[in-house]
Amino acid sequence: AAARAAIVAAAARFGIEHALTQQVGGYSTGMKTRLALARAVLHKPELFLFDEPTSGLDPESSHAVLELIRTMTDTGATVVMCTHLLLEAEGLADQVVVLEEGRDLVRGTPIDLSRRFWPHAVVRIDGPDRAAIAAGVRGAEGVVAIDGGDGERPLAVSIDDHVRVPDLVFRLAAAGVRVTRVEPYEPSLEDLYFAVRGKQ
Repeated sequence: AAARAAIVAAAARFGIEHALTQQVGGYSTGMKTRLALARAVLHKPELFLFDEPTSGLDPESSHAVLELIRTMTDTGATVVMCTHLLLEAEGLADQVVVLEEGRDLVRGTPIDLSRRFWPHAVVRIDGPDRAAIAAGVRGAEGVVAIDGGDGERPLAVSIDDHVRVPDLVFRLAAAGVRVTRVEPYEPSLEDLYFAVRGKQ
């Protein structure tokens, strides 16, 4: 009875409890993936290895898988997840390893890697006249570098601390420069991937 209850609970976690009496051969690809995940959690292992765990899943099931991973790590289990969808790893990974053809390009905590590739805080500032924005913030206290502002990209202003942002906006307003967007930039794992690839 206890084993049956555990099976039903695991199946319910992945939304396949209604199909437990069906032959697995009749399951869709997504249902088979959810079944494999439900089986994986039955004996409460300490180590999970996931290879593209959300591949072929609908958004609801993908969300359930990522929530499961978050729950498992919160309870002390170790999870190793391979994914090419970097957004899946956002907020989940304690350690990140970027591999290319079996080579370890870079590794570390998301915060350490972010500081390594983006040592300064960055704020994106945009408006109708990007040249005027660049001129307006150039030389301001705390500004380390100004990048972009060409084509489709807003200016990326590197500063020593995000506390400088209100002062920069006030400086631009005082100079009569119209600003339509001010956004502190937090690099994603996807940004990290391209930054690492750019260094190679």
